[in-house]
Amino acid sequence: MPSRAVPLLVLAGFSLLTLAVFRPTLSEVAHTAPAFHGFVADALLLMWATSHVSRAFFADPLHLFEAGIYHPARHTLAFGDHMIGQALVGLPVWLATKNPVLEYNVLALASYALGATAMFLYARETIGGVAAGLAAGLVFAFTPFRFHSPLWLQVLFTPFMPLALLFWLRFLRTLAAGDWALWVVCWVAHSLMGMYLALYFGVTMTILALHALVAAPRRRERRLRLGVLLAPVATLCLLAPTLWPYLALRASQGHVREVGLDTHLSFFLPGPGTLSGRLAGLEGYAQFGPGLVIVLLGVLGAVAGWQRQRVEGSARHFLWQVHALGLGVTLCLILLPIRVQLAVPGLDMVRNTDRAFFVSLLFIAAFVGEAVAWLTTRVHAPRLRMAVAVGLLAALVVDMGTPPRERKRLPLGREIPPAYGWLHDLPPDQVVYEQVNGAEAMALAMYFAIFHQKRLVDGYSGFTSPGAGYLTQELYHFPEPAALRLLDRIGVGHVLSHFATQETADAAVARLAPSLAVAARFGTDVVFAVRGPAPAPVVADLARPLPRQDWRLAASSGNETLPALRDGDRVTAWRGAAVPGESPPWLVVDLGGLHPISGVRCVPRRADAPGVYLAEVDLSADAATWTPTGARFVPDSLATLLDHPADLAYYEARFPTRAARYVRLRNPALAFWGGPWEIAELDVLEDGEGSR
Repeated sequence: MPSRAVPLLVLAGFSLLTLAVFRPTLSEVAHTAPAFHGFVADALLLMWATSHVSRAFFADPLHLFEAGIYHPARHTLAFGDHMIGQALVGLPVWLATKNPVLEYNVLALASYALGATAMFLYARETIGGVAAGLAAGLVFAFTPFRFHSPLWLQVLFTPFMPLALLFWLRFLRTLAAGDWALWVVCWVAHSLMGMYLALYFGVTMTILALHALVAAPRRRERRLRLGVLLAPVATLCLLAPTLWPYLALRASQGHVREVGLDTHLSFFLPGPGTLSGRLAGLEGYAQFGPGLVIVLLGVLGAVAGWQRQRVEGSARHFLWQVHALGLGVTLCLILLPIRVQLAVPGLDMVRNTDRAFFVSLLFIAAFVGEAVAWLTTRVHAPRLRMAVAVGLLAALVVDMGTPPRERKRLPLGREIPPAYGWLHDLPPDQVVYEQVNGAEAMALAMYFAIFHQKRLVDGYSGFTSPGAGYLTQELYHFPEPAALRLLDRIGVGHVLSHFATQETADAAVARLAPSLAVAARFGTDVVFAVRGPAPAPVVADLARPLPRQDWRLAASSGNETLPALRDGDRVTAWRGAAVPGESPPWLVVDLGGLHPISGVRCVPRRADAPGVYLAEVDLSADAATWTPTGARFVPDSLATLLDHPADLAYYEARFPTRAARYVRLRNPALAFWGGPWEIAELDVLEDGEGSR
């Protein structure tokens, strides 16, 4: 059989295995998305990003990262994984069908067959033998952790990872410019698939490359040293256009993680559906490790590889070091506490350390391939050797685990609600606010935006800038006057609201503000046209802070930190807390006497302060009867909050002047969402004119 036909046959075989494992129907592939307990938001986010990139390649490639969510924010494609690599691979499907669901599912299924085939090519060349290559391909691609990551296409599509390692090893052996170029190209291609694996594989590949400078058989040759040092530089240069939006957002919006999830040792226990895990009684929650067959073969392969390198010399010794070092590095990345990783620039963009296990699988697969090669070479009779190889491959298949079956149907074609068809016919420069809240609803709004192609004010993503979070929360109060004024300021022309019943829709239409009109209605879905801002309340032209030294402060929690509210230090802060389902948290200021109060000013520790701007202000003369002011907290400069939030000075609520002794801040919205409520400095504003 021609050697070039072998990879094609292997690809066909792994494709058939993929179909056998997942048993997809045409209806499922074209109309459903993977779900987890009904949750499908992450898949919709990546579906939206892939579709956006597929369309932008032809419509506006120079503005690829201006993705049409979180208007008026910039570079919003970089609020999550950009999916450029997946969009390039899936472009034929997109051009032929314009079906984002089909494109996503085809890419997800292809990731198994392509990943396994790429690992086969790596293992066949570096370890030797078809059986070793097939075993490595199975372990790399068909494993519980991959099976149970269907919502995250950015970590599934990894075929370029073993290819990058393959061409790197070829370059170290041949020092050929073509192998060096293929190494860089595959490294770049892999990095275009997602930030998680770009970072983790980049760390691993860089450490392996540096190791080659001191351990590769031809390490003393100038061409090797130059190539190894230039490859990371060339990779970064080629990736620069896709990296700079992330760097820009990091600098302007503070897009880094502050919290994340550690990986517990139980993660490595056999995952769902592994036969060995079930027989050994090791099945449990949040376990995604390979089956015990793979573990035993991996250990055997490490030992066999060590013995083999002692016989075959320096090249084999270096290969064993590469596999051992790569596995050690990735396991360290998995087990390194997240608080340590978040202190490292670059790694402070990751949230789950277990994602490094996708890179570990490459080296585990290599050791399993080494074990299969060693076991089959112990048998000299050809037929018996074939039987041993088939038996080992069958054991790997039986113990590889099973994928989840949960899926959720998505609307397509005529199933898409007609309101979105109406939005599609608007001029292309129109901005739409869809009045939804929560991850699932926002992700679904982005899914429908694939079809109506209008910019949205809200969205769902891995990162959210302070300004986007503020707009999302404040606009949800539509059609309150403050929300109408905010819509007008950011240039929103239409609002799509979804009502639970016809009666609630009728009631909303009946009491429209003068600055709104019904543009279209489709049952309980109503599109409102924004015709201008709502009138602003009459407030004092001049407001000044009251002296704070005689205040008496009380709060529902955090009383020990109340002095921070008036210590003049923006670093210290009062910290209250809200527990979902319990009474709303509150903060009360006793001014000591009646004053003409016209506002409250809160200085946050950071601009991303929903606890501050979600608060409501009440006034009282006797602390018994409270009058809501109805005022919303607004930033001192909306432009600053949107573009440079670190420079924001304060949030302020202004209202018509009223005489009061007590000022109360309540936070029922935070009681619903939960989370901290931090205020660094608090000022109560009096009417500067009326108090003269």
